[in-house]
Amino acid sequence: MTRDLVAALDLGTSGVKAATCAPGGEVIGTGYAAYPTVHPQAAWAEQSPLDWWDAARRALAACPRRAEVGALVATGQMQDVVLSDRGIPRRAALLYSDLRAVAEHREAEEVLGAGWARASGNLPDASWLVGKLRWLEAHEPGVVRGAQLTLGPAGWLLHRAGGRATADVTTASTTGLFDAAARTWWGPALAQAGLEPGQLPELGEGVVGELSADAGAELGLPAGTLLVAAAGDAATTTEGVVGDSARAYAYLGTSGWVAHREDAGDSDPDPALHVLALAGGRSLRIGPLLSVGAAADWALRTFLPGLDHDAAASAAAAVGPTRVLVLPSLAGERSPVRAPHARAAVVGADPGTDGVVLYRATLEGVAHSLRAVLDVLGAPRDEVLPVAGGGARSVLWRQVLADVLDMRVAPVSGDVAGLVGAHRAAARAIGAPEVAPLAERIRADEVVVPDLPAARHHARLHPVHRGLHEALHTTFTALAAQPGEGTC
Repeated sequence: MTRDLVAALDLGTSGVKAATCAPGGEVIGTGYAAYPTVHPQAAWAEQSPLDWWDAARRALAACPRRAEVGALVATGQMQDVVLSDRGIPRRAALLYSDLRAVAEHREAEEVLGAGWARASGNLPDASWLVGKLRWLEAHEPGVVRGAQLTLGPAGWLLHRAGGRATADVTTASTTGLFDAAARTWWGPALAQAGLEPGQLPELGEGVVGELSADAGAELGLPAGTLLVAAAGDAATTTEGVVGDSARAYAYLGTSGWVAHREDAGDSDPDPALHVLALAGGRSLRIGPLLSVGAAADWALRTFLPGLDHDAAASAAAAVGPTRVLVLPSLAGERSPVRAPHARAAVVGADPGTDGVVLYRATLEGVAHSLRAVLDVLGAPRDEVLPVAGGGARSVLWRQVLADVLDMRVAPVSGDVAGLVGAHRAAARAIGAPEVAPLAERIRADEVVVPDLPAARHHARLHPVHRGLHEALHTTFTALAAQPGEGTC
């Protein structure tokens, strides 16, 4: 029997997607299994690595032709603290979203100073690992000392399955432990985290070992299957959408972003961007929006209660472009400006402004924010912009994006982008035929072009929308200082 299939795993925040894939990119079958996130206290977020393993087993069980698999590739969420001994976890993993260690992070920031931002290429953040490791050593003495550190479910799972403990440079660059220019671990941060060099995962991608007999029996895959480490989910999703190109793309989920690759530089960190290292000396620049689908959901239930998005979109398509400006920053903003106190705002409503107009204006507001992010990124705008995520399924939102961005846009299947990117990484590692990214599969009839009158209308409005954050900064700051709801 020929074992030329690839099994791909994408271990996300809430569950794992699995697929068996044929050479060249055909997806033969898929599976999915969820795992829980535990919040022992406010701002804490933990997952059990054993739940990751069990979910991977269940997701793979739904995939056909597993006996023909010759390589298992994994990608997934990044910036986690996973401590283990030969793959046996010492405790639950602390997720990227765990913010228990704000005080410990600030202590480290005082010691490391401005050099931390220069080394990492990003502004220090309490989600980074140094503070969390300091917290663990203070509250659970000995749990860090001597443990093998991995940085997410993909790295840990491959290690438990029989591979070396590894981390790709993209995941490493999310941790605050990494020197982005030197592409290696940064000694001063390791000292603050209390880590010894032998605890760190090996930096790299590609084949990291072979599946052990015991692990193969549990996962339902042949022993000796090659284990392949792909990059973390941000890089792998990017590769799945646009391949190796510098083309920009947008993601419209509950939150969203615009991202594109560029050659790594020595510029100062931009507070409005995440800059992640990529293999080959390149960087991935990401402008994240905190409320994208969340803003659309808020507009639907607030302005058009009782309707679903399809009915709302049908009504909103009929009214055409609006003159109402909506700032969609329901829970603060990261890009195009870093504004933690920002909130949603509606500007320009008059007595004739109804719920349908406000719903459409919210979609337009998200699009204006994405246009501002594209400007911050300096991304090329002459190609079709692939758009992934649930929002890309909306015909109205695709047209709004084309009009506001004044770009051609086209939907791609964001649900499988990570798996496609992982399959591309596996094919590269084992010398299999190249897998086409999703952007190269866009059909001509899927491309949405700007409506010229609407594009001109939004071009006039865009500078006004772009100025809302600055105009409302004092207001948002004052509101943040007020007592919470229900107090007086």
